Amino acid sequence: MKYVNVIINSAYTAPYISLIERNFKSEDHLFFVIRGWSESKVKIPVQNNVIPINNISNLLNGFRLIYSLNRCRKIVLHGLFSPFLLLILVLQPWLLKKSNWVIWGGDLYQYNAPKDTLYKKFEEFLRRIVLRNIAEITTVIKGDYNLAKKWYNVKGRLRYAMYSVPLNTNAIDKIIKSNVKPSENPGSVSILIGNSADPGNNHFEIIEILKKFKNEEILIYSLLNYGDSDYADKVIEYGKKEFGEKFIGIVDYMQYDDFILFMNNIEIIVFNHKRQQALGNLFLAYYLKKKVFINTESTLYEFFRDDLGLTIRSTLQIPELNFQQFVSTTDDEVKNNRLKVTNVLEEDYIVNQWRLLFDKE
Repeated sequence: MKYVNVIINSAYTAPYISLIERNFKSEDHLFFVIRGWSESKVKIPVQNNVIPINNISNLLNGFRLIYSLNRCRKIVLHGLFSPFLLLILVLQPWLLKKSNWVIWGGDLYQYNAPKDTLYKKFEEFLRRIVLRNIAEITTVIKGDYNLAKKWYNVKGRLRYAMYSVPLNTNAIDKIIKSNVKPSENPGSVSILIGNSADPGNNHFEIIEILKKFKNEEILIYSLLNYGDSDYADKVIEYGKKEFGEKFIGIVDYMQYDDFILFMNNIEIIVFNHKRQQALGNLFLAYYLKKKVFINTESTLYEFFRDDLGLTIRSTLQIPELNFQQFVSTTDDEVKNNRLKVTNVLEEDYIVNQWRLLFDKE
């Protein structure tokens, strides 16, 4: 095979593999799926060229991974979350000369995570060696590459590519048209805060900011169906304390169609992440004509505003807004946002980015 893709199991994995299968020669690509989300939530699409390494029963596939990394022309590392993979790359430094790190966000921001154990310190030591010497870095957002240079002294060539995130606009339209779901509380403004039970969502801070609207006709939803379950419980407890029944924590995993319908009934998105996160959810929000607030510290803020030309608002503005200002938007604004996001989500646009990445070995 020409290309070995190493990727974690997530909502992006199966759609990405499918994208490659549809648009490139299947025999050129081999996929190793290392851990990630539980298969009770997202199944690994195991087939001849998709090999899982996510439990003891398929541990021997790790030796096949090492063999394949040495035999292929190019290695594409979709996120660098595995200490096992970092160790392989450090012990076989020649592999780095043909490796491309596709930044996912959480892998880059491991820089800010506490290094309070010898294990974590050793993992960070490995990460620094790998990132400093890797040949290429791929991202959607140049701001993430700039952070990688600042934090890890990366020298690899910058490349651009994005995933299908996984959004198909025709499928989204079909789901919505065939499953008209009325609002459960007509007259209430539905607000979504955060995309996961990750402390990086800064839920408590945004709950404090929105508290001034607690007497308005609102419903606040918080997606907490993956991540730290103890943290999720604390967010729900605090949200209920401040907003009562107006706060709804979602802890059950949603199927794709249900998630699209859920997002379609949301009116305002408030994501308070201070790092690049939830890109797919934000693309979907813009496509569905939602009003979006994100934290200006996130590299996504400049990406949406400057690179894509979308109307984006800062969570830091909310304390200065009255309720009408907070909820209001214009038809021209949301239509313009939808049009620009639709262009980015076109499969041809995404495929051409990956084709350039694969062609330039």
